[in-house]
Amino acid sequence: MNLLNQLSGAKGLFLVYGKAGVGKTTFLMELLNHTKGKAFIIDSENGFSIDRFKQISDKDVELDG
Repeated sequence: MNLLNQLSGAKGLFLVYGKAGVGKTTFLMELLNHTKGKAFIIDSENGFSIDRFKQISDKDVELDG
């Protein structure tokens, strides 16, 4: 079982960190794409692109805030 499958059904708070360019934002987008329900994202460096997420997502994306 891969990491995305293990985390996609989990509830809780996840901290993703690492060096620049290793794929943290891409990993988050893939995790969100596999997640059922809602997610809350805190992005302190403005690296998360809603437009990019909409491109890779197979879901309808709704935004609050």
